[in-house]
Amino acid sequence: MDWKLLVIGAVMLVAGGFLAWRFRQSKFGSEPGPGCAMAFALLLMLTGVMTLVVGLVFRT
Repeated sequence: MDWKLLVIGAVMLVAGGFLAWRFRQSKFGSEPGPGCAMAFALLLMLTGVMTLVVGLVFRT
């Protein structure tokens, strides 16, 4: 288990979760900015989760 991979995954997960929480009640239909930020936040969270899973499953 590479500790740097786990730290990077956790940071990405926390940052994506914070952004998703921040933009959770934005009006996505009328403004394109909050929708793009929410999509970026969800992709960041998904990448963080996948990084954590890969870091825990594949021990290096």
